[in-house]
Amino acid sequence: MIDRKLNDYVKKYINSGYDRNQIRHTLMNSGWSRSQVDEAIGHALSKHPAPYPHDQDQEEQAPPPLTPMGILRRFRQVLFHPKGFFVSVASEKDYERPVKFYLLITLVEVIMMNLLALASFSLNPQDFDPGLGYGLLIALALSDLIFANVMVILAIGLTFVSAGYLHLFISLFGGKGGYQSTYKLTVYSSAPAVFFLLSLPLALASPFITFAVALVSGLWAFVIQITGISVFHRMTGARIALMVLAVASVTIAAAFFAVPFLLPLIMESLPAAP
Repeated sequence: MIDRKLNDYVKKYINSGYDRNQIRHTLMNSGWSRSQVDEAIGHALSKHPAPYPHDQDQEEQAPPPLTPMGILRRFRQVLFHPKGFFVSVASEKDYERPVKFYLLITLVEVIMMNLLALASFSLNPQDFDPGLGYGLLIALALSDLIFANVMVILAIGLTFVSAGYLHLFISLFGGKGGYQSTYKLTVYSSAPAVFFLLSLPLALASPFITFAVALVSGLWAFVIQITGISVFHRMTGARIALMVLAVASVTIAAAFFAVPFLLPLIMESLPAAP
């Protein structure tokens, strides 16, 4: 039996750009069977859909509204179900949602860096000279606020640059998706960094814990990024492995040649010893 309301619902959201897997997941969680949902999706995508029966009951179950995925749900999905997550956001064509996602990560970074500074000060109060007055603390707080805003802008800009760098290699190795897909996987794969940022205050007590969290977070992010490349760019495991090797080789070579030029500049910028 073809359900008119269900079919109209599926067709509406498919035409609005929602991914069919997200539609299927929402409907099945609301009590619709897999066969009913698949039939409705097939009906919505068909160029010659079957006609509705004339005696269809008018008191059918109304499908639930399909709401966009919020930021916290995106975190949970990309961390624990990366393949399904990337499939569900494949149809999103804006930069606003990934940028907002990364802004939250940057906000966590700013907060944790300030907490780390406060913890360091509380453990070493002798570093503060009372003779300087608390006006200096206010000035430092204001300068920190300005620095935080600058850091946020730079961090967002860096995501576009790093996505462009990665997309160059993806294109060279036969990736099928566009730059926007690479940008999305670049941003969303940074989600595990939150765990490293939350562990920063622990560095004062046990640097090993922070190092271990950083290592696990980095590997976690790498797996998510590889999954995103596979989904968005339809690349095989062998192609991805060769691409990763090429990215690592070029990056290490560039760093090796850049250090002799950058190191003297860095040394000159440091204050001279008294």
